[in-house]
Amino acid sequence: MHGNMFVFMKKKILIVDDEEDLRELFSQVIKMAGHEAIVASGGKEAFELFQKNKIDAVLTDIRMPKGDGVELLVNIKDKFPETPVFIMSGYNDYSLEELLDMGASKVYVKPFNYELFLRELEEI
Repeated sequence: MHGNMFVFMKKKILIVDDEEDLRELFSQVIKMAGHEAIVASGGKEAFELFQKNKIDAVLTDIRMPKGDGVELLVNIKDKFPETPVFIMSGYNDYSLEELLDMGASKVYVKPFNYELFLRELEEI
């Protein structure tokens, strides 16, 4: 690297939400920021995709019919502890402390703050 030249690292982000319009929205935001987005509608599908792809970070909802986000978080952290997992939730089924203890990098409350997420993504 020469001087203060910033090299942008394109990241592969796995987006997990059972609401299709939200998945689309998140994936657009991530693509506009120059990253690659992979989407899944539930935790089980997401973990399969996670294992097949070199994923840099995960953004997941908690409550989903096809495998919840906490189960996904625990599975990922168990095998790939260094992968950042960002949680978003509209409910408080779990406290912030519980989620962070399980390995979540950050917990966002819906409605979701994209700017904050993208900034924190750059820091990892």
